[in-house]
Amino acid sequence: MNAPSDSAPTSYPPDPHLLRDLDLWIEEEREGYRAGLEITPWLCQRGGVRAGVLATLVDVIGGAQATRSVQPNWVATCDLMLHLFAFPAQGSVLARSRLIRAGRSTVVIEVDLEDAAASSIGLATLTFSVLEARGDKQRTNPP
Repeated sequence: MNAPSDSAPTSYPPDPHLLRDLDLWIEEEREGYRAGLEITPWLCQRGGVRAGVLATLVDVIGGAQATRSVQPNWVATCDLMLHLFAFPAQGSVLARSRLIRAGRSTVVIEVDLEDAAASSIGLATLTFSVLEARGDKQRTNPP
């Protein structure tokens, strides 16, 4: 059995990691977050971007929004509903999050998805459980 390492990873996600493979980017905005990715052939199946790729993008941006709304506590995804209207095969996908409700035990986030032409391709609703931070590694601090 290996001894636990005292050194923390220098960046997240670590290499190798699915999020690095997807090459997601995320930016904080006044009311929420903006995130996206470039569509590559390996992200597509049957002529369009895979729903699982878009669900991952939605969970990342929704989790960032939910975590910001419960600081210094933490969150865990409970439910993710993704409704897709189109499956672009090239260009990029842009996601924008917004807080719908932040309560003591749950947070609800909506995420709009657009293609490179700013056409709506989907809408997601996510519910997160609020987890009380029990240690420094679980605490989030406002920027």
